[in-house]
Amino acid sequence: TLINCNVSILLYFFILTQKSRTLFVQTGKDVLLEIMDPDAVKDYILLAWRVKKKESKTELLVSFSSDKKPTVHGRYTKTAFPQTNFSVILKNLQKADSGLYDAQMTTSEQVILVTYNITVLDPVSPVKLTVEPVSSSPDSCNVTVSCTTDDYTISSTLTCTNQTCTNQGDKSEITPSAAHLHIYLSDDSITCNHSNQVNWTTATAPINLLCPTNPGKAELFMSMDHKVKHNVLRTFNPPRPNTVYDSVESYCPVIYIRLSVCKTYYLHI
Repeated sequence: TLINCNVSILLYFFILTQKSRTLFVQTGKDVLLEIMDPDAVKDYILLAWRVKKKESKTELLVSFSSDKKPTVHGRYTKTAFPQTNFSVILKNLQKADSGLYDAQMTTSEQVILVTYNITVLDPVSPVKLTVEPVSSSPDSCNVTVSCTTDDYTISSTLTCTNQTCTNQGDKSEITPSAAHLHIYLSDDSITCNHSNQVNWTTATAPINLLCPTNPGKAELFMSMDHKVKHNVLRTFNPPRPNTVYDSVESYCPVIYIRLSVCKTYYLHI
């Protein structure tokens, strides 16, 4: 959900119930704590925003006296900013700020007006899509497609014929960092999606590049000291090398290099 205010972007996802909200906020972003019906706040002695973080005591964030004058408490003077209608903006949230936030109104009794369960999450890392050949024939090929993040990899095998691919179904798993990693086919591409509740990245490869029918490459002869022995480049069809697609959807070509000792190397550029 995107809330527009005259502050930096407040980007987060929330689940709303009657008096309780679950919010997922990206690290470094701001969040708005608000009372949905501020007109219902009347004849009160004190209205206080409080926070209960994991393994910590309940702390006061901001309190409003009966004349609506706000007071920011303790170490929150640089991060909590009172607004109109008893709302509060929390700035630059960090993962240590995760916890339960509530607004308590004191009249002849104490009433909890709203509770926020806030979890602060880092954005997910970029995802890389890698295609590795398994087998091929003149009119089809089998390839293994892998989606790789900083802490996890999932793979799926596809059979491609006439620029149409099939697999055993979409594959998705939860990574050690509790993010969601998903690999799936669309009409004309294969996509890796890495996401959590606040952020996502994708990498996409066109299907027509997974099984090229005539993958001509440049052949370069080199001596063992890596000095160029011949300056002539010629096109030929080497064994199909790995193909890597990055998260901005660009295709990385591969130069096929044959050394004078008959060893074969692949160089990504």
